[in-house]
Amino acid sequence: MTYDTGSNVVPTDNNPAYTADDFLEDYPQFTGQPPEAMITRFIAMATATVAVDRWFENWSYGMGLYVAHRCTLYLQTTGTSAATAEEAAATGQPAGAITNLKSGDASVTFDHGDQTKGTEDWGMYNATAFGRLFATEARLLGAGGSYVI
Repeated sequence: MTYDTGSNVVPTDNNPAYTADDFLEDYPQFTGQPPEAMITRFIAMATATVAVDRWFENWSYGMGLYVAHRCTLYLQTTGTSAATAEEAAATGQPAGAITNLKSGDASVTFDHGDQTKGTEDWGMYNATAFGRLFATEARLLGAGGSYVI
């Protein structure tokens, strides 16, 4: 496959195989949740997004962060009551400084501004710790011209 060097887009058809087993080895908290079919779907999305030609020796790390981010979002939106799913989703919850604390009917407000500096334009990637790590690494790699799904 050829590509226009001026566009800074690197083809992703050189990626090695990456499986659900590879992902779960690095992120065992997602074992059993979400369903493996969803993990496989997120891996396919990551394969189209995370180019080994751009990430080099950090490629599997980038793949894992991308998939963990998607798994976390999935678990947060499915409303599942399984404790393991909630625990898995909680591992990707964004943390921040408490800016407001209320006692009656317990309410806490967090400020995530310090954690999203530099990735403000990365949208949903700021929704999880995994996504922020992915966005930060991608920015460091100079992913200009690459399309992130």
